[in-house]
Amino acid sequence: MRLATWTIGATLCALAGCGSELAGPGARDADADSTADVDSAADTSIGPDLPELPDSAETLDADPDGDDGDGGADTHPEVHDTGDGDIGDTFDTFETFDIGPELDGDDGDGDTLDADPETEADTAPADTLLAWRSELYPEDWEPGHAAEDGAALQDFSYAGYHNGEAPLGAGLGPDGVAGLARFDVTDFGAVALEDPSASVDATAAFQDAIDAATAAGGGVVYVPAGLYRLDFWLEVRSSRIVIAGDGPDLTKLWFTRQAGLSYAGHIQVLGEPEVTHETLLAEDGEVFDETIAVTDATGLNVGEDVVLGHQMTAELLEAMGMSERWAAVAETWQPRFFRTIVGVDRASTPPRITIDVPLRAPLAIAHGASLRRVGGLVREVGVEDLGIANATAWEVAWRSDKVAAILFVDVADGWVRNVSSFVSPGAPATGPGAGAHLQSNGIVIARSKRVTVADCHLAHAQNRGYSSDGYLFDVLQSNEILTRDSSARGGRNNFIASAGFGTAGAVWLRVRSEEAAQVPLGPISDSTIPTRSELHSLATANLVDHSVFLDGFDAMNREGALVDGPGHGATASVFWNFQGGEVISLQYGLGYVIGSAPGTRVTTSLALSGAIDTEPEDWVEGVTRASTLEPASLYEDQLARRLGSRP
Repeated sequence: MRLATWTIGATLCALAGCGSELAGPGARDADADSTADVDSAADTSIGPDLPELPDSAETLDADPDGDDGDGGADTHPEVHDTGDGDIGDTFDTFETFDIGPELDGDDGDGDTLDADPETEADTAPADTLLAWRSELYPEDWEPGHAAEDGAALQDFSYAGYHNGEAPLGAGLGPDGVAGLARFDVTDFGAVALEDPSASVDATAAFQDAIDAATAAGGGVVYVPAGLYRLDFWLEVRSSRIVIAGDGPDLTKLWFTRQAGLSYAGHIQVLGEPEVTHETLLAEDGEVFDETIAVTDATGLNVGEDVVLGHQMTAELLEAMGMSERWAAVAETWQPRFFRTIVGVDRASTPPRITIDVPLRAPLAIAHGASLRRVGGLVREVGVEDLGIANATAWEVAWRSDKVAAILFVDVADGWVRNVSSFVSPGAPATGPGAGAHLQSNGIVIARSKRVTVADCHLAHAQNRGYSSDGYLFDVLQSNEILTRDSSARGGRNNFIASAGFGTAGAVWLRVRSEEAAQVPLGPISDSTIPTRSELHSLATANLVDHSVFLDGFDAMNREGALVDGPGHGATASVFWNFQGGEVISLQYGLGYVIGSAPGTRVTTSLALSGAIDTEPEDWVEGVTRASTLEPASLYEDQLARRLGSRP
């Protein structure tokens, strides 16, 4: 059964915190499942349905959604204390990435070093100048190394395009992107605007160029320098397509359409997944396992894409304390790990499948764990060297929810590189929304694997309300996504792993976040409430690496939300070499904060409301000692180890 490309169901909507179910602007497949019950013989879905995309560039009414029920403030005041606020200077030029100045040591409470460093970090001790290593990451570290209490770091080196093993575009052939045929949008009739007020729509020319590249089996859709107005959206539905400009300061795309694009995007790169085979696991899968025992390996072959997951049984939800919070997904099959088969042993009993990336959490046969083969992903696709804007009139911005500037769904081995937002010509000149870049969301990666987002800088969203709006860098239900050397300013949650189970192995490397805020009363008011970046819906074994979050980062049990998700935000995830206002790590099971800068508050206390059912208290090392942590980047060191290039 073919899945809807980006279909909505009450399941994901509840986890997204978007309120009631959206009608959506047109289903692509009326037969697509919305609730994935592994016991049903007819069920072959990847997991819960995602929101629907419009079929074509026709006029559609917006279907704005309502309140996500969290009361408007995502700042968790019961656990948040910013201290004296001296958390380093902001960077002056948004487009220039800067890891930021070292932070000061005093949080203003009058002491020098708290007796409880797990909840607060103040003045650094004298030994902060000495290089140090985590107990969990010795010089001879190998995957599976653990402390006596079982604390262990996973191997995050698989994140990114081709698992970090090849330069972007290398999968296109020996010449990479340069080896593809070139389709210049101006040859198809696109005209750059000399006057931003001109109504010259380039959508048809752009889409014709994309379609011509598709018909040729792949190509670069080249956009010369200039400002282009696009009154609809663009779709890429085939592999080996790259949309490329001359750089974000030269090639600028201005999208004007907002109606009918809730939970969709302006540049949409979309696979059409189809589950063609399912086999139950024959033995429990464990963390670090690369070989999986299955009941039947017939028809499974090396190189095929698979998804491993399990049912959210009543017993499992009860054990996690999530019976009520995750009621929307009770007894449904949920994806956890998107993988590729690299080995098949049919001669063993039971037969065994080897996957490209180890498991990051247990998969129990008692909970219906299974492996599903999936076809229809698009691969070797990219968007690069562009400026992008879609901000609009202030009131209009609030009529659609979660409109992405760039949306990747069902993609394997793709990238977004050197893309920046700019002040939209459609934004107000004065008043609320003045100078905005984006309507709501920026780069969204959904139900994908092995994607790299690099050197991208996004800012100033208008709609930062309740319905998953204002996420500038959003990863959901995806594996091994690498976001590196990028920055976000003025979103709601600047960096986030949002709704839908299955986000695992994602890495945020050398990213910078500031000025995150929610606008709870929009569109009637543009007043803001500070917010932070977050992990949602049991995001598993993800890494925040060598990064600056001036507005903070949360990984906690959001049991206080008034809707059915996101519940436990994370498990087994790591904050490594962290600098910023505060990191709250209250993860299900063990989470890790290793190396935090002076002035950064580290909160892990189980006495807090966000720590319900998250025992034991998370692992903390190196409070105030981030600058001397070795290695500075865990991801890069692990990648060098795995590829054998480490000195």
